[in-house]
Amino acid sequence: MKTNKIITSGLLILLLGFFFPQENGDIIESELLGTMTASQVQSQLYSYFGIPFPDAIYDISVYRVVYQTEFPDGESILASGTITIPQNDEFAFPVVSAQHGTETVRNNVSSVYGFDAINMWLGAYGYITLEPDYIGLGVSQLLHPYHMATPSSESIIHMIRASRYFCDDRNDIQYNNQLFLLGYSEGGYTTMAAHKSIEENYADEFNVTMSIPMAGAYSLSGVMVDMMLSGVTYSQPYYVAYIMLAYIQYYEDGNFQDYFTNYYTSLLPGLFDGTHPGWQINSYLPSIPINILQPSVIDEFSQNDQHPLRLALQNNDLYDWTPQASVYLIHGMGDEVVPYENSQLAYEIFLANGADDVHLIGLPASLGGHGPVSVYCLLQASTILQNHSATNIHGDVNGDLAINVLDIVQMVAIILGTHLPTSYESWAADVNWDGTVNVLDVVNILGPILEP
Repeated sequence: MKTNKIITSGLLILLLGFFFPQENGDIIESELLGTMTASQVQSQLYSYFGIPFPDAIYDISVYRVVYQTEFPDGESILASGTITIPQNDEFAFPVVSAQHGTETVRNNVSSVYGFDAINMWLGAYGYITLEPDYIGLGVSQLLHPYHMATPSSESIIHMIRASRYFCDDRNDIQYNNQLFLLGYSEGGYTTMAAHKSIEENYADEFNVTMSIPMAGAYSLSGVMVDMMLSGVTYSQPYYVAYIMLAYIQYYEDGNFQDYFTNYYTSLLPGLFDGTHPGWQINSYLPSIPINILQPSVIDEFSQNDQHPLRLALQNNDLYDWTPQASVYLIHGMGDEVVPYENSQLAYEIFLANGADDVHLIGLPASLGGHGPVSVYCLLQASTILQNHSATNIHGDVNGDLAINVLDIVQMVAIILGTHLPTSYESWAADVNWDGTVNVLDVVNILGPILEP
């Protein structure tokens, strides 16, 4: 009798997971989704926005990655996203993590469709561009924890870690020491959440160069609640339903029927199953969003400062902290969906808390509301990035954008073993591309330094 030695791939994965447990940021799988030339990117950007963009510089490739992250309770889960790479191995590029806005369709993310306006724009201009899908979108089959700071920031930070693993495993991709964060709408909120968490919890691993949060709801319990309780007609009522579903489920504060009217208790979970777009969900909702709630719930929430939902929203506010790295808040002053006061409040509190490198750019209401003004916010962000980012070349070991005797000093320290090099330093010091840092690299760099 023969022994069956065939092990199914699923069982093998389980066994590998048992004996070699994954850590947050570990890449489970990756694949190339596509490539584009710089001229193709330029044409596509014009077709998207209808306005001239600066010339695209680099051909680009976009990769899908699946990586490990976790919920605040420590439960390990998988998340996905994309890494877009400028195609030139002679340079070390800055990294930009770009957070997308509100999405309800699970597959309407870059890890499924590949190229989009953001990764084409940033990648072709010379940024290694990360686009996390977030928990609940892409490969993740859970309800997206909408506007919840910790699960949002963790999925972004673990994506940044995964991108470093991805680049370190290849010899044709090199990042430098700059890390930028940016995003619009929900992406503005999650950008702020990631910046805050990195500085408070991951400062020994990451150093934020700058964040550019745009049009985010940083004052959930104040500006946004006041707007909803005013009974205003709201163009995106599904935003409110999204938050309510996520907070009730993840904070385990009762059941849906404890909050919603009978009609919406039965309707909403199905609408947020990952297959319905926001405009479709809106068609089932009242134009005054709080009317999905029972009148008694609205009364209790309005009158009770200690209401569990109010406390949960306060716990996810993002305006009362002190950024150490530079922050550029960009917001349309005519934003009818996420009021400008969110950014104004964050800016004022940041200054009051002692932050000394925060900036507020309010775009005029004449440029339109939340949707139309977004492209102008992105153009502002593009200018800011160009003014503060750098691309490094081989030989620039200390990353100061010049090749001189100081780089030789750093190389000698690496050769003698008195300095443990970072990934970037190892790449920059290997001037002759032979995979090692030795005296031959010093000889190679002397020529350019000694030239008159």
